[in-house]
Formats: sequence, C-alpha cells, structure tokens
Amino acid sequence: MSTPDAINLAVGLDSLDQAGLQQPQLTVGQDRFTDQDLREAPVVDDDTPELSLSSSDHPKYADALTTSPSDESPSEIRPTGRLRRWLSMPSHRRNQRNEPKELTQRERNLLAKNPVDPETLVLIHRRIETALATYLDTSSPDCHLLPKDPKAFNIIHHIQQPKLAVHGFVAYSETHEEIIIALRGTTSTDWRSFVQDVKVLQTPWPQMWHGSKVHSGMLQMAEKAFADVEHTIASLKFTHPEARIVCDGHSLGAAVVFLTCLKLAIKYPAWHPDFDMALISGPMVGNSQFVTYYNALNIPTILVNNGKDFIPSLPGQKLGYYHVAGEIYIYPELNLAVYCPMDTYTLERDPDCSRAVTFRGSKMLDHRLYFKHISRMFRSEDMTAKDREACNVCSQTQGDHAHDHADRYASLEA
Repeated sequence: MSTPDAINLAVGLDSLDQAGLQQPQLTVGQDRFTDQDLREAPVVDDDTPELSLSSSDHPKYADALTTSPSDESPSEIRPTGRLRRWLSMPSHRRNQRNEPKELTQRERNLLAKNPVDPETLVLIHRRIETALATYLDTSSPDCHLLPKDPKAFNIIHHIQQPKLAVHGFVAYSETHEEIIIALRGTTSTDWRSFVQDVKVLQTPWPQMWHGSKVHSGMLQMAEKAFADVEHTIASLKFTHPEARIVCDGHSLGAAVVFLTCLKLAIKYPAWHPDFDMALISGPMVGNSQFVTYYNALNIPTILVNNGKDFIPSLPGQKLGYYHVAGEIYIYPELNLAVYCPMDTYTLERDPDCSRAVTFRGSKMLDHRLYFKHISRMFRSEDMTAKDREACNVCSQTQGDHAHDHADRYASLEA
C-alpha cells in the first residue's frame, strides 16, 4: 500500500473510533489492504455524515494533515456503511461476492423456453400501463400516466360500484381501434374487496357448460360490472364495429373483468372473435370443467405473472380451482419473459413458471412492480429501435417516467 493511501485509511479508521463506531480490527502496517482492494471497494452513496479530518482532532496525524498534497494525491477514503463491512471481510469472501452466481436448474429451464417477442412485450407494456391506471384518479387532469391524445386513449365511462368494490373505466383508442374495459384490484382502503375475495365457494356458471363452476365472490362483482358497462360497450361496438374489445385488469380486477367479458361474449356471440383478454396477476377463477370449456373457445388470452408473485396461485387447486391457458412469465432476475405452455389434458401449469412460487418463498412486492419489471426489457439489446419507437407511440410514459410510475405503483396496495 502506498504511503498516502495508508495515511488516508488510518485517518478514516481513527475518525470512526472518535465517532464511537466499531472499526475493523486492522492495523495500517498489515499488508491486508492492497491498492487493488481499495480500487475495487464499492462506492456507497448513503446518508452517513462525512468525518472531519482536522489536525486538532487527530494529533497523531497532524504532520500528515498539514503537509501540502501532491499533484497525484489519491481521493479521500470514507470507510462508511457497506464499504466498512466490505473492507472487514476476508479476501476469499470478497472474491466470492464478485463472482457471478451459478444458474439454478429452474433458471436454465426458463432460458430454454420460447422468449416473448418484442412486439408482444410492447403489447404487454401497454396492457400493464392501462391496468395500473385503474388505481389512479383518471378523472384528474394531473393524471399524466395515460396518453393525453384522445385518439390514443379516451375514457368514455367510469365504473363505480362501491357496494361490491368494483371500480374501473371503459375507454376507446382510435389509434389501436380498441374498446378497453379495465377494472381495479384489491386495495387496503376498501374492505369490501376483501369480503369478495374470501367467498371461495364455487357456484355453477355458465349454465350451458355442464359441470362448470366459478368463484362466487368474483361472479357477484362481474354481474355488477356487466350491468354497468353493457350499454356503453354496445354503443361503442355499434359505432366502431371493427374495434376489438380488450379486457384488462390487475389482481382481483383481472378475474372480475375476465368474467365480465365472458358474459358479454356469451350474450353477444357475434362479438366472440373480437375479444382480447389481458389478465395481469389474476387469480384462478373456476374449476377444471370451466377451464376446459373456456380453452376450447380459443379467445386470445394472456396471463402475465411476475417473479415471486403468489397471487396467481390462489385460491389453489386444493379448493378445485385451475388457470386458463396463455401464461407469460416475467423473471426479473434474468430480465426475461417467456411463454409457459399448459398441459391441456391435465390442466397442469408449467412447473418452472409461476407454479414454482410457494407462499413461503413469495414476494409481495413482485405483485405490485409489474410495470417496473416489464419496462426494464425495453432497454434490452434484443429490442430494435423500431420496437422502442412503437412502445413510445403506444405508451407516453415509457422512458424517463417509467421508474417514477413504478414508484407510484409501489406505494399502492395491490
């Protein structure tokens, strides 16, 4: 270690002693810290106050402090926070932390699956953004999450059924020729949504599907939403017959909008080819007979599940619930989104995707950070400039605002 480095380190360690902090059990004379160690030490930007280095406070180093610095004096070392812990580690542990982690078997299996193409990522990003907007006050002019251009996104009708905690909106996008139904999920301030969540007993529905049963609480909410939006959807569909009907929701809202749109498809068979289902972190809705009948309809459906989110595994197969086909799994650790096929005979989900998430190993934050994790993928080198431009056209909040909206989303209870 060079003399200036040793002096700076000694001064920093003595300052820790004066501040009452525990310093690493080291002496400057030991050849434990090398110049390479100091260069590799992580830079920590924390709130620890800077240590004063006046000669009066450090009489042992008065000569060194009063000496005029040379032209090539090293930068001041502040062993604070994680840097202090890093310096106190044995060298073999420091080297282990710098080495990349070995991939698990599950991660290898995920990498071997079909990745989601950039065009679909753009679509998922737009769907997640719309689902996020249901938690915000979209009637406020300060809500800058949604595009300001009415041709890109124009809210036609607000859904408000407070007795059953059904909230959302119906919008029309002239740019994409879409009629959008979006519903909000469970919030911590609305106890009625929790009441509907726990009504896990199944009720027969629809009647023409033999043996089909669905979640009774979700069906009650869907019937309210259906009565609220039916006239609006019929008017928009009459005005824009070529428009697709997009059913979008997050968490409980995904399950309710799924049943709402299925009621529309059953009542208006002519609209059947025009539906698109986008279920963001949606729970299971019905039994095996219901899933079998729905999969046979071949309605374009995507179930977007993220990381260690456990909500898609509820209420669970032990209570007789199953997921429909169409899962897309986001694995944030590898910045990866893959297609997860379902066994259409046994209705078993892919064991390497959201099915692998257990309650004990779950992470509630992953249930709320879909927007942030999907936004990361737009910075991937695999996406072309044309794909990024398409995303910017579809979503006015992509880019510098993405993390801002993710932080706002994280402050909301899913």
